[in-house]
Formats: sequence, structure tokens, C-alpha cells
Amino acid sequence: MITLNDVRGASNPLRSYNYEFIIPTIPVAGNTDVMRMLVTSASIPGFSVDTFESNHFGFTLKHTGKGDYPRTVAITYEENNDLTIYTTLRAWREILFNSILGTQIEAKTVGILKLLDLNRKTISQITFAGLFLQSVSDVPLRGDTSSAVSISATFSYDIHAMTP
Repeated sequence: MITLNDVRGASNPLRSYNYEFIIPTIPVAGNTDVMRMLVTSASIPGFSVDTFESNHFGFTLKHTGKGDYPRTVAITYEENNDLTIYTTLRAWREILFNSILGTQIEAKTVGILKLLDLNRKTISQITFAGLFLQSVSDVPLRGDTSSAVSISATFSYDIHAMTP
């Protein structure tokens, strides 16, 4: 039988604003603390399971296949008036592929998404290994609003692991 204390213990929701996304070492000169402070949105990676079918004696059976992850994480930053985020991400892109020299290198690092409780204590963290910048969206500028400029970046990664 479920009691009121059971319900109270189970209904401590994770708040969507209690997180940090940290890139401890950026492959270019950049202020990792500023990038950490200016993150306005991140996401916990989704997942799926592939399926396949087989036919047996007139019946179609579904089977589970391999597990799959998107291997990308989208992060939105609020830009400051020094263009710290944009210039750091652009410099990272130039390391990945230098359009002038035509050189290309693997400039991967690690990213950490920390999920926090109301006291800012880490509940769980997701570590993204082999993290690299995949894309940065256009940065719209508008004269009819006073809102802050946001920069959306998508990072690819090789593998992620969640730890309590």
C-alpha cells in the first residue's frame, strides 16, 4: 500500500533550470567559466531502440535491435557584449577545419552536464566523451526588441555516460 510519505518522497521533481553544462578544456583559447555561466539551455540526450521483424508460421514478430543515441547535444548561450561565445566557437571551428590553409584536425574534448538539486548539489551528471563542435546557427540581430542575443550550438560526441 502506498502511503502519503511514499508520495512525498517520490514527488521531488528535477527543476529544468537546475543544471550546468561545462566544457573543462576548450581546444582553443577561451574562458571556460564565462561559457559555463552563459548557458541558457541544454538537453539530456534522448534514446531509442531499433526494431526488426521476422515472420514465423504466418505471424509477424517484432524484436528489439540495438540501442541508439542521437550523439548530439544542443546548447544555447546568451552572448555578452565581448562576443566571447561566438569568437570562441568560431576559433574552435577554425581548428577543426581551417578554410584558409585547408587543414583539418580532430579537436575533441569532454563535456559535462550536471543535474542539480535545489541546494545546487549534483544529483547526477552526464559526461560526453569525444565532444566537438558540429554547428552554430545564424545569430539573428533585431532592431525592434531589446532582448539578449542567443547563440545555438550543436556538439557531436562519441559516447556519453550517466553517473549518479
